[in-house]
Amino acid sequence: MPGKPELGGPTGALELTADGGFRATDRGHEFLTELYRSHAKATADLWADHRARVERLLDSVAVVLDAALAPLLDGADATRRGAFAAMAPPYEPPEADPGLLLLNRLGTLRYHRADAHAAAWVAAGLTAAQIAAMPDGPAREAIENETDRRAAPPFAAIHAPSRLTVLADLAGLPA
Repeated sequence: MPGKPELGGPTGALELTADGGFRATDRGHEFLTELYRSHAKATADLWADHRARVERLLDSVAVVLDAALAPLLDGADATRRGAFAAMAPPYEPPEADPGLLLLNRLGTLRYHRADAHAAAWVAAGLTAAQIAAMPDGPAREAIENETDRRAAPPFAAIHAPSRLTVLADLAGLPA
């Protein structure tokens, strides 16, 4: 759009919105359409023999995403400004292949965990540079345990026996 700052380097794939956010330009939409097409093909090829597993995971991951989104949508966490808040809910193209939907949902949950990780190291008084340089050991393990604790609540939306099925299904998918 003329007069609007574009992001994404010379490609102009993104533009800033009046509220400080961003959105894809026409060129950005073309790129995203092709990206989704590529991801759909890759997941369809990779997970062709795992259709039932993908379908089960799709439903379970949707439950977890809904639970993670609830505080953002009901206003209880309106001041939260993290990666998950920026990226959720995931875009789900109409008639998308289940593999693409699962990939996008899992990717969005990674932002939830990234926010939990950042909160854990900030609570420990660390900077991004310090956590990146931190070697394995008890201090690092404490941060990881705190990350797990902060990231866990949405997973409680899945009943305990079903969580084992989710873990088995995730482990059974080729990477």
